[in-house]
Amino acid sequence: MEFQVFKNGKIIDDFTLCGAYLFGSDGIGVRRTQITFNKGVITCRKPNPETAGLALLWPVDGFGKVLLPTTCLPERPRAYNLNVEVARAKLMQIINKREDWSFFDGVAGLKAALDMLGYYGGPVRSPLLDLSASELQTLQAILVEGGVL
Repeated sequence: MEFQVFKNGKIIDDFTLCGAYLFGSDGIGVRRTQITFNKGVITCRKPNPETAGLALLWPVDGFGKVLLPTTCLPERPRAYNLNVEVARAKLMQIINKREDWSFFDGVAGLKAALDMLGYYGGPVRSPLLDLSASELQTLQAILVEGGVL
């Protein structure tokens, strides 16, 4: 399995693999793997043909490194775009949480979750009501438990 790595729309030549590992569909690390970087491509070798995801520490300018996973992906002849696969994994995490958020009247829960994630969700419009303090605490616990926050 291979991943092309981009920065500002261009393949990068220099990337330090830090904390990288493969994991299976159960979320458990795959043993006996080899992960290397060369000329803009991360190559992952694993002992079986099953789907796997790649998790690695991704540098964020002015912040440090953040552990980001991909979704579990099948082997294929061409390289995946790492940047797209990391974004896809984060979107899947949010989509999977929508059911929990809908417990909080959908719109109000989604707006509150966006606010907690640092985006602008803002207040709901009448006749809807914003979440109560206890509902906000429950929502925050759900986001933390799901690894979104």
